[in-house]
Amino acid sequence: AGAAVFRTIYIWCFAVLSLARIDVQLIPHGGETFDTGFCTFTSVLLMHERQRHPVLLAFFDLLSKPALRPRVSHVARNRWRLALLLLRNPSLRQYRRRGWVDLDLPEEGEEKEHGEDLGASVVEEPMRI
Repeated sequence: AGAAVFRTIYIWCFAVLSLARIDVQLIPHGGETFDTGFCTFTSVLLMHERQRHPVLLAFFDLLSKPALRPRVSHVARNRWRLALLLLRNPSLRQYRRRGWVDLDLPEEGEEKEHGEDLGASVVEEPMRI
């Protein structure tokens, strides 16, 4: 009730001052800051626009969804895992049904001499992973 009385007093003051000019608004620009009801209403509208903006809502909705990973076939993934397993564990190669392309890799404590290439020798037939 007090804000309404205050608003009426301000409007009457501005109306008396601008009575001679018809082209001037009742409350000039900058005078709306004296009106607490108007300031409250505009701040509510501003907060609603900032929190419920459709572009922002769509953007944050996309951010909250988990990223889609590229689909990899199970066969390809299993072949890569098998290849890594056999490379890391050379002793398992002998238990494979198919042959293996054997690289002359140095054993764990052994180093190749400088300039010596890693040659490939075929054991049985090349393995098709």
